[in-house]
Amino acid sequence: MTYNKKGTTSQSKLIAQLTAAVTLGYGLNIKAVPNILDIDVGVSVQAVYKAYSKTIGAVDLIDKIDDDFDDFDAGKFFLAELPMAAGWGVPISIGANLNFPYGLSLSLVAGNINGNYKMATYGSLNDWGEEVFNTRWSDDPNASGAVSESEWALKVPWTLGFGFTWAPTFLGNIIKPTIAIDVVDVLALGGKQGEALTRAFLEQTRLGASVRLLSMFDVRYGLNQGYQSLGVGFDLLVFHIDAAYYTREYGKSIGEKPIDALSLRFSIGSR
Repeated sequence: MTYNKKGTTSQSKLIAQLTAAVTLGYGLNIKAVPNILDIDVGVSVQAVYKAYSKTIGAVDLIDKIDDDFDDFDAGKFFLAELPMAAGWGVPISIGANLNFPYGLSLSLVAGNINGNYKMATYGSLNDWGEEVFNTRWSDDPNASGAVSESEWALKVPWTLGFGFTWAPTFLGNIIKPTIAIDVVDVLALGGKQGEALTRAFLEQTRLGASVRLLSMFDVRYGLNQGYQSLGVGFDLLVFHIDAAYYTREYGKSIGEKPIDALSLRFSIGSR
């Protein structure tokens, strides 16, 4: 990841990140009212492990390499000198879809239940390896080898999301339109009024429309946190190609630090 508080290239910070997760989920469809309403309910549990390095100043690292070019040991720096934090959590999500005729669906999802992470700080990647795997990956005689006892909780509040989808089916497989509206966390709107409420609504809302043509082409348009996005997809047998143009907000509020982005994705056997 990158972190840039002042928005200038010289102030760029780099953060190495590792996330590993195993997810177990269960879903059930209930025919509540035949031909009028059926309900999808589901729950998922994740075992997640996260690890982050201390921020690395891009300019500071370059200066360090320049100053000690002959003696700079990259392995020692990244394995024995760079502090890090790591920990685990078991977040739970529970959701339901209310499905009506003509492709209408209402959704409600409670996410990040039990979402706090138990974290610990380590003096280096070697110290982390010694604690977790009982091994060190390099010789670092200058390091104490002791694992920091600093433990802390990374608190992630639970969210309540609401969604609406209209996906009518007509003209067979020739045209399949979809319109979706998602409010990621309605709890974030609580207690706000006026301009603050409008801004919070934009930050939490995702609006999108897509059309699938001939079961092969996808064309999408959406609003994500108030920013426009465009996407196209193409299926050829088991291959899928997808391109999207969008904007990500890296500031504290909408309009502070928007960054344009273009993504390309290639997949086999799934979309």
